[in-house]
Amino acid sequence: LVRAIDTKNKKPYIDVFDGSYEESICTEEGWHHLGPTRSENKMSFSEFFFEALGWGQSITSDSNNLTMHQVLRLLYLIQSSDSTKIFRSEVDARYDSASTRQAIGDFVLGLDDLSLYESRQKKWKLTRNIDSIESDIKSYKRILEIDELTSLKDYDDAITNKQNELEICVIEKNRKLSM
Repeated sequence: LVRAIDTKNKKPYIDVFDGSYEESICTEEGWHHLGPTRSENKMSFSEFFFEALGWGQSITSDSNNLTMHQVLRLLYLIQSSDSTKIFRSEVDARYDSASTRQAIGDFVLGLDDLSLYESRQKKWKLTRNIDSIESDIKSYKRILEIDELTSLKDYDDAITNKQNELEICVIEKNRKLSM
């Protein structure tokens, strides 16, 4: 591991060599420049560490992934304290939600072996898709001026009315342009 000390950057990157120490000191190639958040084509350093340790990823009920920083912070604090006392004393909003604290504690104490990770990941993605679809439906209802007590026939009628309104607008625009 290599991490530059940068007082200006609040979220430092970590360079990780995926191999032995002996190999790492002999070459400049093979190093991964990993940031604190993942992107489409790059994993975060927490994801890399969890994968390297064979831990997989754990998602809290808030749909957040556990991070290596959270685990290391708990391990540091747990040396002389009960984890519930640590978490109860950490009321600052900069830190973790109650759900995240519970997930970290369960993970570090061995109460959650991450076997449910895939199910939690699927649930999280499905919930996100449902939320998106519900948002789309609300938008369509607003556009079509439809309330909650509307039937399918009312939807069809509203769509037909909007199509007719658009056709009239197009005819009017074309008429004005041809003058």
